[in-house]
Amino acid sequence: MANPKVNRLPTRLSALFFTEIFCNFVNKARTSLDIDNDEIIISCFIASRNMKSVLNNRDEAKIYGYEENALPESERIGVSVKDIVSNLHIPRETVRRKLVSLVEKKIIIKASSGYILPPQLGEADLTSELRDLVVGSFNEFMDRVDKVNKIR
Repeated sequence: MANPKVNRLPTRLSALFFTEIFCNFVNKARTSLDIDNDEIIISCFIASRNMKSVLNNRDEAKIYGYEENALPESERIGVSVKDIVSNLHIPRETVRRKLVSLVEKKIIIKASSGYILPPQLGEADLTSELRDLVVGSFNEFMDRVDKVNKIR
């Protein structure tokens, strides 16, 4: 019989921590931003696509990865309805309705290039609450990772 302590990973515990944090994030987003589950995933998808250059470019990450500077709207990658439908597998009409709702709530805006996040500096920054939720959830997850590592 193999030694149970060798090469064991706490996968169940890690999955439980992630699931709990993810559910907490979704519930906080739903209540504080008054958006539903589809709107949460759509807005997160748009954010990740808009800011992809910041993730993939070290120089841009240094400039735009902090609160002091926001990636200019002109440099954000617009997201189309087709892109959302094909990547998230949400019906086209549902995506259209949810995009209208997100625009009305000022969580996203419609630009000529597609859907993007609104301006993210000063009083025009309407996504700071969503970022705060994401960062809080990420920090909570990292705390849990530390606990998992201490158990090992």
